Amino acid sequence: MMRSDSFQCLFSSHSRTFLTLLLLCTIVCESASAQDPVSDLLHFVPDDANAIAVVRLRELVDSPVGRTEDWQMERTASYLEGAIALPPWVTTLVRASRVRPGIPGGEWSVGLLTLPRNFQLESLASREGSSVQTIAGHKAVWSQQRNGYFVELVPAVLGQLRILGILTPASRQDTAQWIEFASRTEAPVLDPYLAAAADPSLGQVVLAVDLNHMFDPGLVEHRLRGSTHLVDTPELIAPLVELFTSLQGIRLAVRADEELTAQIRIDFGREVGSLGEHVKPLFLEYVYDLGASLDELADSDVDVSGETVTLSMPMSKDSLRRVLSFVTSPGPHSTAEEDDGSAAPVDPETSSRIDLAATRRYYRAVNQNLDDLQRAYRRARDYSHTHRWHENFARRIEQLPISGVDSAVVDYGLETARRLRGLAASLQGLKVQVNALNRAIVHNTYVQPSWAVRTVWGPYGAYSYRPYNVNVQSNLHEIRAEQAELVAESAPQRQQIWQMITEDRTQVRQQMLDKYGVDFEKPGRLPQNR
Repeated sequence: MMRSDSFQCLFSSHSRTFLTLLLLCTIVCESASAQDPVSDLLHFVPDDANAIAVVRLRELVDSPVGRTEDWQMERTASYLEGAIALPPWVTTLVRASRVRPGIPGGEWSVGLLTLPRNFQLESLASREGSSVQTIAGHKAVWSQQRNGYFVELVPAVLGQLRILGILTPASRQDTAQWIEFASRTEAPVLDPYLAAAADPSLGQVVLAVDLNHMFDPGLVEHRLRGSTHLVDTPELIAPLVELFTSLQGIRLAVRADEELTAQIRIDFGREVGSLGEHVKPLFLEYVYDLGASLDELADSDVDVSGETVTLSMPMSKDSLRRVLSFVTSPGPHSTAEEDDGSAAPVDPETSSRIDLAATRRYYRAVNQNLDDLQRAYRRARDYSHTHRWHENFARRIEQLPISGVDSAVVDYGLETARRLRGLAASLQGLKVQVNALNRAIVHNTYVQPSWAVRTVWGPYGAYSYRPYNVNVQSNLHEIRAEQAELVAESAPQRQQIWQMITEDRTQVRQQMLDKYGVDFEKPGRLPQNR
């Protein structure tokens, strides 16, 4: 089972690769069915899932704000240029996971998507350097690069939605058991709390985590004794331990109406009452420790009703992209750009080795991730609590397809990812050395400070610090103070790293302009010849 940090855990480590698998299947796809397929997809979610994500992309771009800002056109153009992960014909995604505390990435993650009838697994297998095989009577493709299995759960049968499933990590035995489970069940067997996330009235993007029976009282007390918010009110610790031990679940729902709004619903198993005023500050402390701060969260409105605390807030497109970075991975190359004549080989000498369209697509994808993070850096309000986003975006860059991409641009992308990880380490209080002469960044991931910040929560919270006895007084106050001091001291190093990233971007842009006569920062068709 997982903790309240499960939005992060759910979309971390090997489980993040599932959407890359989903998106690769769209290489030869037409637009999916117009109907909402979520109810059909839930049939294939294993009964021991404890987290789910539902993303209705078609409804998102067709929303009032989506139409006003022409998100469909923006999404199509951005996808063709490599700036976003989701091809414009992907309409709905369902993802479910089984995650346990202390197991990075969790046990497994499944993804589900409807397919058009002309989809060919053979084409996908060719792209993956694999072949079509049979598992438990179903066609499947193993992806070594993505560490997962594609499975055609429902073939092209008249009157039925064609459904593709993806399981990560790649375990053939687990895949067979999943197929057999789906063949035995006639209706969804999802936990009711997670099943409620499929309600379309909640919003276009919904993430839900089942937290029932998740929290040990001793560990909850340890966490609360380390809370800055409760320093002057220790008498509240005992009742808050009872409250948080009763946690049933957390749900994040994003709605796109005239504007983007979000609600975080925290459900307990008892009346919240006067303790409700303390839930938001404690939740903010957790999010800050996790390094996943959203700009709007601190100013969110609080509503306490019965056993539920709800945080409501507006949401920017930047914040929505950050939330989706927990769900999405880089997508496949679109055939649309190749088919519309907008790009062609540069010359006979380089055409067999370098694809100019792929190179520009990769370059722009790297820069889109950078632009999102730089906006957070310039706002600086909660920048010190954003290391999770740096790690997410570094991972997205590392997973971008590099087939046909100029090696100089690939080097730029991978070096950028390394520098983002250096920034993430610095934002966690790890000492980072910047050598301006050889433009190198060093952070020792083996020698960590006393709190040993981890990429997932350990059994004692956001830090893997372990007390000898969970009933002793916590020293998390000192830990946070020491971390904050180191983060503040390393601000000049972070500024140097950002300067290096900016200089690299300028250098590779000029290098590509000199080599191909194309400015990758500007829109427009690529030349057919040099």
